[in-house]
Amino acid sequence: MSGDHERLCSGLEALTVYTSGDPELVNQYFADRRRDGSYGELADGALSFGAVLLKELSVLTGKAEAEVLQDFARAINRHELGSGEEEPS
Repeated sequence: MSGDHERLCSGLEALTVYTSGDPELVNQYFADRRRDGSYGELADGALSFGAVLLKELSVLTGKAEAEVLQDFARAINRHELGSGEEEPS
């Protein structure tokens, strides 16, 4: 796989499968990627896609990328603790 477009498409595909909510589909998809040797490319694509989203969120919110990541970390922590309370940004 080469080029930024292919990397982003690979990442989008992986994230779409991951967010499908279908554990069997997710397991099969990632098993297929390991078997066909494209697991590393898949990971690279997902990271590339995440980086593009981070940059876009940074621009849209006017926050530094590090601040956006901190907001995500806080949200994940709230979710894992089961708290539905919103923290001020």
